[in-house]
Amino acid sequence: MIIERSTRSFVSALASSALVLAACQATTATGAACSRASDCASPLVCGFGRCRVECAQNRDCGAGRLCLLDAGGQGSCSLDSDACTSICGAGLMCVAGTCVQPCSGDGDCPLDGQCATGSCVRGPERDAGDGSDAGASHDAGGRHDAGTIFCTHAVDCPSGQVCGLQPLLDTEAVPLCRQRCTSSAQCPPHSGCTDSGEPEDGGLVGACTTVCNPVTGDGCPMGTTCSTDTTTDVTGATVVISYCRLAGTSALGCACNNGAYECVAGLSCRHDAVTACAVQCVMGTNCDDGSPCESSTPTFTDGTSTYGYCPVPACS
Repeated sequence: MIIERSTRSFVSALASSALVLAACQATTATGAACSRASDCASPLVCGFGRCRVECAQNRDCGAGRLCLLDAGGQGSCSLDSDACTSICGAGLMCVAGTCVQPCSGDGDCPLDGQCATGSCVRGPERDAGDGSDAGASHDAGGRHDAGTIFCTHAVDCPSGQVCGLQPLLDTEAVPLCRQRCTSSAQCPPHSGCTDSGEPEDGGLVGACTTVCNPVTGDGCPMGTTCSTDTTTDVTGATVVISYCRLAGTSALGCACNNGAYECVAGLSCRHDAVTACAVQCVMGTNCDDGSPCESSTPTFTDGTSTYGYCPVPACS
């Protein structure tokens, strides 16, 4: 009897130990609540109370996501669940419906980010130790490459910029600070001077379009996506541009008769053989299915890469 009771006690203790061990080893997936790194499945980290992918720069997180730095400098990637209406968790602020990292200068942001109107956004990569203006982009003539700062009025923008809607369909346009202009020649390379939608002295104000990367989304604020298209500048000339926009509802392969504004995030409107939402790609590379990137007319280039489209599947 003593042996039997001892055996039962041993088995019970072993079972309890197994439960405790299982609890200690429990892991949590991306986006789940956490208080420490061990709450998350390896190699995830606990950032801003959620299990996230660890990062050092925005490019570690993929298209459309930001690398959020906490007070200790640890980086973790933004999540779809970071959406907000007014309030975010400690260390983040709500901007345009998304919890983002607050900042007072570019040095508070990842090296491929910049501080715009008090929050970190994607930007050109800078060297460690650069000053507060390191994230700004200028051409040889000193013109500022604006287009990454949300605004409501012109007073929200730096001197020489206007609060202008991105071109094409105003119903889905994004109001961003844009460089004032009277012709495309005054804009950064690969940008166009289009109607800002802001009247002044009875006339119209021209503003330079945003130069962004349609594959990675770099150059656009959080909550927007980059597309390319053809439009008319303030002089009536046809220009091929990139621009930041809100996401539409048309899926891959579905019609976009009114332009890329109809397409979901990450897609642009292909206008040559078909008029449908498609994935853009860099010429000379292959798409995810192994097919080569196809050229399109007109062709957009940002000075570094020339962009085409992946083959368009049937709309589903």
